[in-house]
This record gives sequence, C-alpha cells and structure tokens, in this order.
Amino acid sequence: MTGVPDSAVEKLADQLFRRESGRMTAILLGRFGPAAVDDVEDIVQESLLRACRTWPWKGIPDNPAGWLWRVAERLALDRMRRSGRTESDALLCDVGDGRLPVDLLVADEELRLLFLCCDPVNGPETSVPLTLRLACGFSTREIAAALLLDEATAAQRISRGKARLRKLGSVEITALPGGDVAERLHPVLNTLYLLFNGGYGGNDQIRWIREELCVEATRLCILLTGHSRTAAPEVLALAALFHLLTARLPARQFHGDLVDLEFQDRGLWDRRLISSGLRYLEKSRGNAAPTAWHLLAGIAAEHARATHWPDTDWPSILAYYDQLVVMSNDPVVALNRSVAVAQVSGPAAGLAAVPEGAALQDYHLFHATRARYLRDLGRSTAANAAIDLAIELAPNDAVRRHLMKYRTPLQS
Repeated sequence: MTGVPDSAVEKLADQLFRRESGRMTAILLGRFGPAAVDDVEDIVQESLLRACRTWPWKGIPDNPAGWLWRVAERLALDRMRRSGRTESDALLCDVGDGRLPVDLLVADEELRLLFLCCDPVNGPETSVPLTLRLACGFSTREIAAALLLDEATAAQRISRGKARLRKLGSVEITALPGGDVAERLHPVLNTLYLLFNGGYGGNDQIRWIREELCVEATRLCILLTGHSRTAAPEVLALAALFHLLTARLPARQFHGDLVDLEFQDRGLWDRRLISSGLRYLEKSRGNAAPTAWHLLAGIAAEHARATHWPDTDWPSILAYYDQLVVMSNDPVVALNRSVAVAQVSGPAAGLAAVPEGAALQDYHLFHATRARYLRDLGRSTAANAAIDLAIELAPNDAVRRHLMKYRTPLQS
C-alpha cells in the first residue's frame, strides 16, 4: 500500500460509507439492541474517521470495505468487553469480508432496521429522517435538504426518533401482523424514494447527481421485493421506477453539464435496466387500484419507450399525472403535470396549470418551469426574471450553470 491524495481517499470513503454504513448499523443494532443506537452510530462513524486518517499515508487497502468492517469489529469488541457481553456477539468481519453469504446475513438485518425506524408511533415526520440517518447514512445536512427542513429541525426529529428507538425492542418482520407491515411499509417506501431522489438530482451542494445513492435505494427496494411479507405491488412498482430512472443516468450529464430529458442521447440509456424496470412494472399490476408508485413508474415507462422526444406519448403521461394529482395533492406533482399539459396543449395551458400559492416559492424548479413557458410565449423579460429567481435558489453550481443557458437575450 502506498500513500494517496486526500481527495481520492475522501471520495472512496464517501462511497464506501454510503454503501456500508447502513449494513454495519443494521448488524450492530442486531448485536447490541436498539437501546445502544448511540454507541452503534459512534462505532460506524469512528470506522470512517479512522479510514480518512489512515489511508492518506498508508494507502487504500486492497479490500477497503473489509478494512472498515474489521475496524468496526474491534471497536464493537471493546464496547462488548466493557459491558460484560460475550465477544462472539460482536463478530462482523466474516460479513464485511464476504466470507459468509452477505445476502442471507445482512438482508434480514437491514429490513429489520428499516421497519424498526418506521414504527407507526413515530409518524413519518420522525421515521423518515431516522431511517435516512441510520439505514441510509445521510448526514443531518443531507436530511434537511432532502426534506426541505432547516438543519436544527432535522436534528431534533432525528434525536426524537433515536430516543424512541432506545425504548423499543427489536422488530422481526415475520412476527409483525399484516396491518403493522402495511402501516410501516409506506414510510419505508417514502424514505427510499427520498434517498433515490437525493442521488438523481437532489439538493446536494457539491454534486448534483450521486449515482451511489440511486444504487443504494434500488438495492434496498430489491430486498423488499424478495421478502414474502414485503413484496407488495407498490414495492414492485417502486423497484420499476428506480430501474427506469437509473437507466437514464449515463445521459443526464455531458462533460459535467446537466442535460434535460428532451436533449439526452437515448443511445446511452441502459436498455438492460429499462427491461428490468418494465418487468417489475408488469409484475406489480393486479386487480387493486394503482398506487402513486404505479403512476410514477408508468410515466417513466412512457419516457423509456419513446425512441426520441417527439415520440413521447404525452396524452398517456398527462392521464397518469391527472390521477396522481388527485391522489397526492402535492404541489410538486402539480408542477410536473404542467409540463405534460404544455406538451399536449401548448405553453399557455402549461403556464395556467402551474400551481399557485406559497408552497413552491423557494423551489428553484418552480421558477425554472414558469420561465420556460414564459419564454415560449415570447415574454422574455418575465422569463428572465423567473430564471434569475431559479438561479438564486439553485442548490449547487451545476444547476446554476444549467439554468443560465435559459436566459433569453433581450432586444435593444
């Protein structure tokens, strides 16, 4: 092993931590119990910190994930000895090094952690940030951005969730009544959707697209599809949505610049993922009424089937959005619906379909969407004013650069 630049270590550590932290937390909570949630978080965090301190001068090990798990095991053993518990309860390396079947050992622990965080007593305002922290490795800042909260509020909700967690026993999915599974499943799916969106084009101040978050959300969703108690139609539909959207990632950037769906090179789309997504969507359909995940996956499927932008079946997409708006009563959904309205009926109709009120005034895409309709209607001054607001509210430089392209030169 040789020394490596700090930036390379930070990048690898971030990717590893995102992938492994949820697994490590799940296993450790299974060993220590929910009451030890603070100790577990300390162990996982300290493992990453030691990697960041050691690897720049010793070099990145051949098996970085195994290295993290070995450090976590040593820290866990220290705490076990201090608490008087048997050391065998803390063994982690066989999981982290891949010597034992990870899918069998870790999958159930991860599902247990998801459902433990999503106890109905917590409510979604607590269970979602708690799950993002423990099962997905989000920082408080990332959670605040994903949920459109200030950091202090996000921290308070996480703290409340952990306080509740300390009082709970472990959760065995196979022992939960059917109603409890259904009640906990909804916030679990919402959390995975937030995790995915955080990678697909969220509010990260440094990177706009974080593919590793999309991969992690998809992996956790696939775990749910593989368990007899959680393989519900809406879970299959969410898996379909994740596959269909992830398929577009290779075309969403070009030399660091963002590329709108209209201008993406569809030859770069991953056809294997699209096929998988369409299969999940087909499996998800049944006699029950479609869920929001079915409708979103249906919209993504229409985009995936279109060979070129003009081939898009916009009337079908608008029909999906019409159902989704009624079902969700979400202003962001209404804003997205306006795009389909504009494609079917023109920019004036799209502008009229933009939701009114204060709910989206701090959302950059609200102003960017209005700017497009205003530009297409020839109202350049108003379009530029809207774009300037969008630029001011944009979460990072990549988005700001992208929005700058849509300022319309004014005639002198």
